[in-house]
Amino acid sequence: MTACNPEAELLIRCARARKNSETTAQIGALLRGGMEWEYLLRIAAEHSMMPLLFWHLADAPPELVPASVLARLRERFHRNAQRNLFLAAKLIKLLNLLKAHELPAIPYKGLVLAASSYGNLALREFVDLDLFVHKRDVPRAKELLSVTRY
Repeated sequence: MTACNPEAELLIRCARARKNSETTAQIGALLRGGMEWEYLLRIAAEHSMMPLLFWHLADAPPELVPASVLARLRERFHRNAQRNLFLAAKLIKLLNLLKAHELPAIPYKGLVLAASSYGNLALREFVDLDLFVHKRDVPRAKELLSVTRY
């Protein structure tokens, strides 16, 4: 399957947390063909792919990625990593709080997906924490969360 433009094709190539020589070569070839950088950054942001885009472009030869673009991506990557680490700490506190009150909970999506599928919290953008609690425990969990600073 071929994307309709090189920017979309580049995002498809960068939509993976594992790097390999074949993908690196494909990314290099796309970069050598030229990019509309502002468009690329806009669609990467729309698809929450800025961290993955940085992850792959950080290894590209410097002449293929404008320094200003790489700096923007790097700054966004680091900001995302800091936020995700903050949320990871919050999740641990939240799970410990629920456990202390004998309310079993299972985290899913954002943080769990970043850790299990990407192997790196910084590679996935997420803004909240998602938990499963048993239906019967929802009122107690809501009450506990509303009165506790965690």
